[in-house]
Amino acid sequence: MLKAKKKLEHNLKLKIKNGYINKPELKEYLKSLLELEFSVIKKYISDEERSLIENMKIYQEIAIYNIYHRAIQLAEKLNLDINTQATQLFLSKDNYYLYSFDFNFPEEKIGIINIRHTLEDKSELNRLRTQLYLINKIEDAKTLYPWSLEQPGVLSFLSNKIQELKHNKKLTIEEKQEVEIINKVYEAFMNDYGLTENDFAKVRLNCNELSQQDNFLRTETLVKQEPNLRLTIHKKYL
Repeated sequence: MLKAKKKLEHNLKLKIKNGYINKPELKEYLKSLLELEFSVIKKYISDEERSLIENMKIYQEIAIYNIYHRAIQLAEKLNLDINTQATQLFLSKDNYYLYSFDFNFPEEKIGIINIRHTLEDKSELNRLRTQLYLINKIEDAKTLYPWSLEQPGVLSFLSNKIQELKHNKKLTIEEKQEVEIINKVYEAFMNDYGLTENDFAKVRLNCNELSQQDNFLRTETLVKQEPNLRLTIHKKYL
């Protein structure tokens, strides 16, 4: 639940007064988060220090406040469309979905963040890597999920995509606009959070997905799991 700043300040003072938060560094850290001086996702305290407060309700509520309002600040700076609901924040521009923060998940007490990232896959090396990836997926299907190849057209679909990748593809004006808009926002949030793609782990595709969408071969999902918070990058190659 998103609480007002005054309510959070009051609750924090009570926690400090009652001795639940004793370290001066943590007191200042939590106050700074409320003032939106930096993102709670950025590593300003040690893992040991964070472990002392990460399961406290007051910390989780301040973290939600910090993520939500810093996202709105960035959205206003980047002139994005802001859509807020009771427990959700969505950012978009020109009909491109860009970012969301959902803080209504019991298993993630702070919430779940989704960020889009779109790349122009224009190098021959990347095309060859993609071809190799597709071939490996066929081998995965044969070895690990032989039943999946019984689905009509899965193997031929993958083989055809490999052949298609041998041809260069120029981006349309709309695709160039998509890359520009989405990546500007992606870079802004990653910088604000003090993260790089190397901080995320790739999610392995399930072979059930092999025949579902024509564009799944050009996408990746990357996840960073933090205590009570999950960040996901939805990466797309054009």
